Amino acid sequence: MKYIVNKTINIDKNEITSIKAVENDMKTRFINFQLLANNQPLDLTGLTVRVYGKTSKGTEVFNDLNIIDSTKGLVELGLTRPFLVAGITEYQLKIYTSDNGVLSSNILQIDVTKDLMSNNSIETSNEYTSIEKAFQQVDDSINKINSAIVDVKANQIGGTNLLDNTDLANPIQMFNNTPNIQLIVDKTFQRQTSIYNEKLIGLQSAGDSFGDTYTSLFKTNDKIIQPDTTYTISFNYMSLHAAGDISSSCFLYFNKNDGTQEVVYMDVDLASHGENWFKYVKTFTTPTDIKNIEVRFGFRCTAFAWLAIDGVKLEKGTMATDWSPNPLDWRNEVGNGVNLISSSNCILTADRIAFPTRLKPNTMYTLNMGNIKYDGACLNVYRTSDDYTKNETKPLQTILDWENIRGIYTFETNSLIPDNEDLYFVFWGGGINDKYPNSNKKIKLEEGIVSTPYCESVNTNSKQIESCRNDINNNTKQIASNSSSINDLYNWVNKNIQMEYISGATSLTLQANKAYYLDGQHVADITSIDHSALKDGEKVYFYVASGDQLAHIVFRRQGLCNQNVRVWLPRGQDFWITGNDNGDTIFTLMKIGDAMRFLS
Repeated sequence: MKYIVNKTINIDKNEITSIKAVENDMKTRFINFQLLANNQPLDLTGLTVRVYGKTSKGTEVFNDLNIIDSTKGLVELGLTRPFLVAGITEYQLKIYTSDNGVLSSNILQIDVTKDLMSNNSIETSNEYTSIEKAFQQVDDSINKINSAIVDVKANQIGGTNLLDNTDLANPIQMFNNTPNIQLIVDKTFQRQTSIYNEKLIGLQSAGDSFGDTYTSLFKTNDKIIQPDTTYTISFNYMSLHAAGDISSSCFLYFNKNDGTQEVVYMDVDLASHGENWFKYVKTFTTPTDIKNIEVRFGFRCTAFAWLAIDGVKLEKGTMATDWSPNPLDWRNEVGNGVNLISSSNCILTADRIAFPTRLKPNTMYTLNMGNIKYDGACLNVYRTSDDYTKNETKPLQTILDWENIRGIYTFETNSLIPDNEDLYFVFWGGGINDKYPNSNKKIKLEEGIVSTPYCESVNTNSKQIESCRNDINNNTKQIASNSSSINDLYNWVNKNIQMEYISGATSLTLQANKAYYLDGQHVADITSIDHSALKDGEKVYFYVASGDQLAHIVFRRQGLCNQNVRVWLPRGQDFWITGNDNGDTIFTLMKIGDAMRFLS
């Protein structure tokens, strides 16, 4: 039951409005106010209306009113027991804005009649429900904050990528792989591009052999993975298969210090996804004995299939954060700091300065101009045999084309740049040779994308270096002429080391101080080498004792350059020894640490 009294309150009029009530009535007496301003309903949209009152006994009441209709200014006040104390209770309505503004009504009164039922008499007290609500909201907010803090601690958000080279800035190689898989790391794969970087990882069936198709691509460094600790791996993927069935062959390998291994399956849903990127996340706990974590990607298929991988991230904790590179990947972006041009060893012409140098194709370099500034100049690369002083001579590459040259530039050489051949790095601009002799000359060209402190080039005397190079060439020719026949080479080898004929070989088990050779038109295609019998520093030798161009020994990068075989080839590419060497060149493979390397 509700007993309602309706009252109109003019906010801008000072008048006493008195209402009758009875002491100790509960949950029955209500006053509905219509609030007016300038005789118009006061719009209460977005506002709060409260009542502040003092009873005849001095107790206080501070409560919220219920807004019935905000646009018509209608509110409802429920008269609670603390409000209904015998005597005159004075009160005001207060309207609060969102920016803490306050608008108060005139003073109102309630004439409360005494209740004759003495057993209903109670001790009165202050009532601050509005303040209590505010405190409750604060408490709720604090509880939410504490809960969020607990969640963060429980989730152990890591954020740091523990895998190297996931931005694919450096070459990536397969290891522990099946032979029926092909790795493609490029700007595009199956018409797809990376979400995060310039390149993405592509894996696809190779040849007509299907079934289980996989490779390991990443491995954490030793000692950074903690035992009995929670980690999360995440990556974006896309897959497609021509026909039949496809399923995940993705795993995590927990390599232990005792040489054993635990395997965790990554149940990547490849079957139902087409050419769209999806994200896979897996949280796991490492075993008590852990050395490192190896990440394997692959698929099981009955027909041609491919899998694209992007944004691989391994981090501590239970949450997968957005991809970011390993903070230590910057080490791979720094070259050896060698200055490839000499400020004192250059050639000055009318409007050009040429610096002798050597570069590599498809490689990142950084040029630091120091304090030297030129307005409107070009940077070009020419062969030393080209006449760079003529405008019509086309350069191998234009680094900058008529720009204001100052500060630091990073650029990538193109595929036309010959590998390790003499070149000219040429500055071209009007009056440039007049400014250069009086400048500070602290120019530095170095490999990598990080500019390191200036140092003078070690190649300060190109004529002396060229003279040494000619001496070496002459000595080499003399050595070749001394080998008057292939038989001479046979005899020399027989006197010093054992030999093994390897025609048709695809795998070798190496023994120290042994020479492996071919003759005639025979070939060997080496995809597997066991060098466990060799000690650190021991050597083996290879040569092709034939003048026939068809004869060759080829060392395949895909089978040899991985963490299991550990035979490192020059520039990480297939390495050929051919009959063109005519038996005059012996190639030495040396055990260095736990890997085999060709000596230059």
